[in-house]
Amino acid sequence: MVEKALGARNILLKSDSNLVIGQIKGEYEVKEDRMQKYLRLTNHLSQEFDRVDFTQVPKNQNSEVDEVARQALSEEGTMFEIPRTIISNNGHQFDSQDFRNFCSGLGIKNQFSSLGHPQANRQTEVTNQTLLKINKVRLEEAKGTWPEELPNVLWAYRTTARTPIGETPFRLTYGTEAVILVEVGVTSMKREVFQENSNEDQLKVNLDYLDEVREEASQKMAKY
Repeated sequence: MVEKALGARNILLKSDSNLVIGQIKGEYEVKEDRMQKYLRLTNHLSQEFDRVDFTQVPKNQNSEVDEVARQALSEEGTMFEIPRTIISNNGHQFDSQDFRNFCSGLGIKNQFSSLGHPQANRQTEVTNQTLLKINKVRLEEAKGTWPEELPNVLWAYRTTARTPIGETPFRLTYGTEAVILVEVGVTSMKREVFQENSNEDQLKVNLDYLDEVREEASQKMAKY
């Protein structure tokens, strides 16, 4: 969580949904399985802070959250959801029975990087440190405007080639490279070879080769 990474101990969470706030506070019963999973996740994350308050606000006063949701939908095509798998190192905080039960209750597969492959553990730590460093620099400067700045931080990381794998996280996810804004106004190979009428077919070809790209990235990381 961004708040935890920035060292926050007391947080105030706002929602324009009176039902959601009521469910979190125990005033309303949570019947749907999906909402029960979110409630368990909320309660678990709340334990990471000294104090967490929830309050309901009018929709016209919840513009910051609405903006984050809008950008998440426009850039990723879906809202962030509970992950299917969590891959972590072998720290005691991840290998405890409480954490296993927490993951199991949400339908999350809890997997660990191999002790015989320390490169994977180090790479995870490097990735986390990189994201935390970018977040602290950009979001501390943004202060009250952090909801507008956060998508930019994530986009910068996703579209920058990582040294150990030689690829961008964006390509490893979607099978093709993103055209960043700086490339729009300058001459580049991507722009020169782009053909709109065959672009759709080329994207399909890229997806066909995606497994090979990921395998090559994995081999590079192992040698790094």
